[in-house]
Amino acid sequence: MGKPLTCRLGRHRWVRRATEDGGTYKQCVRCGKDHDGLRPQPGSNLSL
Repeated sequence: MGKPLTCRLGRHRWVRRATEDGGTYKQCVRCGKDHDGLRPQPGSNLSL
């Protein structure tokens, strides 16, 4: 199955995830893409 339409349009739903060593990163809950951290995603639903 392909990416959800919202993700293909760049409307990811970012959540904060933790690494084993205690670091954090953002990942889309719909498609699993990791956020590159270079620019904010307009209209994204960032859940802290």
